[in-house]
Amino acid sequence: MELIVVDDAWNDDTQEILTELGKRAAEGRETENFIVLDEAIAPDEPAKPRIGLVMLASLMLGLIGGTFIVLAREGAADVREAPKKR
Repeated sequence: MELIVVDDAWNDDTQEILTELGKRAAEGRETENFIVLDEAIAPDEPAKPRIGLVMLASLMLGLIGGTFIVLAREGAADVREAPKKR
């Protein structure tokens, strides 16, 4: 792992510390802030959304939400009309 310095204002001590930390991280050894347990492995195929599942969940949520709204409005209408019926 090679460290690229973009600013010449860094002193040699900072450069040396960062180089050592980069080497430790590349080797998988413990550093002061983290431990590299395993290297990352890229999946064989990219992740993609489950369109069928998303559509089904949306349909169910819409039906349940719509039913709740209708029942709430009907209940509110009954409450408003109840004193008028007496």
